[in-house]
Amino acid sequence: MRRRTELTLLPKLPLLITESADEFDALRDAFEREIKPRGVEDEAEALAQAWFTDQEAKKRVSELLSRVELDESAIEAEAIRRSSSDLELLDRMLTSLESRRNKALGCVAEYRASLAHQLRESADRIIDGKGVFQLEDAASTRSTAA
Repeated sequence: MRRRTELTLLPKLPLLITESADEFDALRDAFEREIKPRGVEDEAEALAQAWFTDQEAKKRVSELLSRVELDESAIEAEAIRRSSSDLELLDRMLTSLESRRNKALGCVAEYRASLAHQLRESADRIIDGKGVFQLEDAASTRSTAA
């Protein structure tokens, strides 16, 4: 039987050596399914959803936070804490993409440098007349052939 790690109606109680933790968990789960507890959790969930669209809900949340000497930054901190694994994954993905981009740019720079070197060598050979085939004037070729 799987153990519950979420909030439950009944707290985890110390059991006697003769009692089964699995049987206790099964009984607690059945009890929760039977009575379907509602209340504070549902109210908190509704308030959290309304936070984004309702100014009165924002005011209520601010009042609740101020009672425990917190402000709206506590909400942001909790959101970051809860999504830290997703943020870490995104950071790794961005790092990987940045590395791939840098490699691609390095390859482009290397190709451009190689091409520039080849063009420079070809231009120098053409200017110096080395290794370039000279085409004879077509008219002079015909006059010598005739």
